Amino acid sequence: WPGPMRAEASEVRPDVVTCTSVLKAWAATGDVERAEKGLGAMLAESDPEARPDVQSYNTVINTYAEKKNFVGAERWLERMRAEDSEVRPDVVTYTTVLKACAAARGVERACRWRGAMHAERDTAARPDAQCSNTVINTDAGKENVVGVERWLERRRAEDSVVRPGWRCYTARRN
Repeated sequence: WPGPMRAEASEVRPDVVTCTSVLKAWAATGDVERAEKGLGAMLAESDPEARPDVQSYNTVINTYAEKKNFVGAERWLERMRAEDSEVRPDVVTYTTVLKACAAARGVERACRWRGAMHAERDTAARPDAQCSNTVINTDAGKENVVGVERWLERRRAEDSVVRPGWRCYTARRN
């Protein structure tokens, strides 16, 4: 682990909660480089108790999203989706990448990631209302009324418990 957390003489070893807390602290200051290095160090960690979990990844992905850097957010999502990854993305991971795409007005990218969510084998990564609202708001921000209406129609037609709510229709009107 980079920095003073890894004291070789100490019998106390940081675990995933400790390491992720440090990532969150770096993220809170906007230091995406340190947060990314910290996550990289967690990935290289031989101690299974200090290996990253979904919250560790989501912390770094959110740091990129806050900086409107969808490329960095997508890179870490792709690492999670890799066949050899120990950690799988969840709905928060995807929604955070959608948020990064929305901030950068990347409607097509947001749509692609939402489609990838539907293809996920893990039900924890299936789209929810917040994901769809993020895509709809991205279209609305680009004044793409046709795109907003397309998403509303798709959500109405989906065989899902997620149905358009007032936030979806508000995005369409604004």
